Amino acid sequence: MSGEDADRKAKEFLEDAYALETQADTRAFYERWAGEYDAQLEAGLGYVAPRELAAALARHLPRASAVSILDVGCGTGMTCAHLRQSGYEVVDGVDFSPPMLAIAAEKGIYRALFEADLNEPLPFDDACYAAAISTGTFTLGHVGPEPIDELVRVLEPGALLACTVHARVWDARGFAATFARLEQSGDLAVVEKTTGVFFEGGEPEAIYCVFRKRGESVRTL
Repeated sequence: MSGEDADRKAKEFLEDAYALETQADTRAFYERWAGEYDAQLEAGLGYVAPRELAAALARHLPRASAVSILDVGCGTGMTCAHLRQSGYEVVDGVDFSPPMLAIAAEKGIYRALFEADLNEPLPFDDACYAAAISTGTFTLGHVGPEPIDELVRVLEPGALLACTVHARVWDARGFAATFARLEQSGDLAVVEKTTGVFFEGGEPEAIYCVFRKRGESVRTL
């Protein structure tokens, strides 16, 4: 494929992603692009968000084999790959796209993978993860802030929640209000919140967040 064709395909990929409106659209998008997802995002568009968010989480989460992390909207496993490079060995992934999960499974980097709709209750016990991370899930045409309370439920006391949120949906879709409510109730506290880019050389449209759940961790590291 020529460089011009590759650029055209990467542009088409991003246009398709940002045009999503319904869950059916989202499923169809991932079925269509699953096989080329990594190539289009990383090579075609210079997607840096998985690396940057994994680094943000690592700044605040001890590196130990016992630390369990839930990768939310894990897709093909790009974020998990960076977590593994940072020394985190116990990562579970959850996503609603079987084709994406199949590719993630082939990489052999997850402890377990789960197919689930993030708008429904998650198939996990209360307080069972030391951290949750979500890259690229809270964006245009994707999942709104409704799953955030459920993510807080599955986190241990003192656990971390790291996520990217597209700046265009931060206020418009209610993310700002949801996080403000959880901060006011004392359920979450801001550890780090910065603005950055999703793609190399792109506009600063990514809000990188790390929150800590209320309570003292009982985990021995």
